[in-house]
Amino acid sequence: MGQDKNLGIELDDFLEFYLLDSQEQVEKLGSGLLELEKDTDNIAIINELFRSAHSLKGASGTMGFTPIVELTHAAEDLLEKLRQGKMAVTNEIIDVLLAVTDRVKLMLAQVEQKNPITEEYNDLTSQMKALTEIGALTESNFSPASQETANQADNLPLEFPLTSSERQILEQALGASKAIYQINVTVAPDALMKSVRAIMVMQRLEAYGTVVKMLPSLDELENNDQHNISLLFTTMELPEEIRADLLEISEILDVKVLNYAYVESQNGLAVENKAEEQAESPVTHNEPKKVEQGKVNGPVSLDSGHNGKNQVHTIRVDTDRMDNLINLVGEMVITRTRLVKIGNDLKETNQNATLVNSLNDTNVYLGRLMSELQESVMRLRMVPIGTVFSRYPRLVRDFCRKSGKKIDLIIKGEETELDKTVIEMIGDPLTHIIRNSVDHGIETPEQRLAVGKDNTGLITLDAYHEGNHIAIIVSDDGAGLDLEKINAKARQNGLIAEKEELSERDLTNLIFHPGFSTADKITDISGRGVGMDVVKKAITNLGGLIDVQTKKGEGTSFIIRLPLTLAIIQALLVELGEEIYAVPLSSVVETLLVNTKEIKTVGGLQMVQIRGNTLPLLSLRQKFDLPEREEEVEEVYVVVVGLGDKNIGLIVDELQGQQEIVIKSLGDFLNGIPGIAGATILGDGKVTLILDIGSLIQDVLITR
Repeated sequence: MGQDKNLGIELDDFLEFYLLDSQEQVEKLGSGLLELEKDTDNIAIINELFRSAHSLKGASGTMGFTPIVELTHAAEDLLEKLRQGKMAVTNEIIDVLLAVTDRVKLMLAQVEQKNPITEEYNDLTSQMKALTEIGALTESNFSPASQETANQADNLPLEFPLTSSERQILEQALGASKAIYQINVTVAPDALMKSVRAIMVMQRLEAYGTVVKMLPSLDELENNDQHNISLLFTTMELPEEIRADLLEISEILDVKVLNYAYVESQNGLAVENKAEEQAESPVTHNEPKKVEQGKVNGPVSLDSGHNGKNQVHTIRVDTDRMDNLINLVGEMVITRTRLVKIGNDLKETNQNATLVNSLNDTNVYLGRLMSELQESVMRLRMVPIGTVFSRYPRLVRDFCRKSGKKIDLIIKGEETELDKTVIEMIGDPLTHIIRNSVDHGIETPEQRLAVGKDNTGLITLDAYHEGNHIAIIVSDDGAGLDLEKINAKARQNGLIAEKEELSERDLTNLIFHPGFSTADKITDISGRGVGMDVVKKAITNLGGLIDVQTKKGEGTSFIIRLPLTLAIIQALLVELGEEIYAVPLSSVVETLLVNTKEIKTVGGLQMVQIRGNTLPLLSLRQKFDLPEREEEVEEVYVVVVGLGDKNIGLIVDELQGQQEIVIKSLGDFLNGIPGIAGATILGDGKVTLILDIGSLIQDVLITR
């Protein structure tokens, strides 16, 4: 099979780039189709969809993945009919093209695992071919006539600013009876490194003749978001062959070869206002004579502002390589910490030693370098949360089709960056929340109209930075949580004692109890009592916190707070007897020395008044079942930690100081320990546990 062959030595090096690029194109197809569904006459969206399908087909063809080629080719044909105005955009067309994106994702998953592509696709290709054949001609906002006018405008000759050496090349081309062409190349607008594509075009053309001039320059191509390239070119070869060769380059959408006619003037060469397209039909020009041995092939000339420099602004890096780099930086942080401890120990015994002072000075300088290196490496891990948010418009659309509801999804803050590990793990929890908002939150159009609301519901997905954390809010304008129904269901299930009364916050947080559901019937969307407990567990495992705010008849908001990174952090080291624990410094609000007489116990929870406000306290000795102090103390250290507007105080024995630590996983056997987020290695080689602040706050303020 083709895919088996192409997974060999030659193409293995390009496989990851192909997968990454193809996955991006599929996502663009999916999001573009949802936009087209709302604005069916938007030709710009259709053109973008066509380019994505074309790029996906071309790249898959290069790699030899025939099923993907055939599937995307059929989609390309259907989109071409839409481009030409020969078909109108319908729900059936949108549905089948969305199904194509789903099927291609499954195929790419098989490619990623280096398995043969076994996904069936003939059903979709047959459906698209049928739609293409029976599509009726419809009136649209763009007519073939207007399109033809636009093409003519695109094919007008350009005024290439020429130097004397470039004019000499053209004069010599005339003397040798060479043809002079203006070649218009369209690069995919979303293609990475457009300047590289331009260089590839010039390299291909150099095999056929001489590139005299290119507009725009390489810098302009990258910086000004241009995707049309025009080249002045002399050759003896036929344009059909040149065009076919250029179209084989990835991300090249279209190539037009135009006769470039000109006359001599006093100022050199002046362009005549005419050009004949050579893209689709045979070229009619004087047969060029054979070139004499003394022909001149001038150098490639770029715009004078380029200065001969190629700038590549982005590169793609294998994720395993990046993770390995981050791990190495983490080990360097640990090693530097040990060097600092060694230096401090030596200074205590050899205060006047020159070598010891030199070692400590070097450690200080190394610390500055490590901080800069760490910051740079951490930026490599940061990914826009929009990569996760982009999947939800399709999700909401499909849910609406199943439920018959009308819902608008508004997305904000998609540019907010988050650690890639968090990005990878937050997708499923958000899916559960949005699913519940669609099924339980938003009412049917009839119900909304009956209570004076617009028949279309609204779900808002927002993300923003909040100190050293990120806040993600999923809110809807639906009916809100029915606390009375939750109360009755909880009592029915034995979660609440007969005479026990819970606050609104406590009732609200019952939705996170495993197996709890108020749904009257099970649907394809929700109602099985699984999901919200998984959401809470996943967020807690990330060191985050989830809270719910609801108002009957007005809607519900889920507020998630997460740490920005899970790799290298600043921490406050605290002592509990002989044990040392690390508290993430991003969660530390302040440290206090509190008199034990000021600590009161209310409802089994210790509290203290701080500046007129009540602060809940948690003894870490009691939390982790450590022996109590043998002697009584008058004052205790309290580390105030918080996420968002929720603060608690952690009672500890001593404060050791601040230190940079590398978070290490506890492994599968120890994962999920309440209150523990991971472990780190200190400068003396000892392993120290890292506190999970989100879990501790959840335990004190919500669970209780």
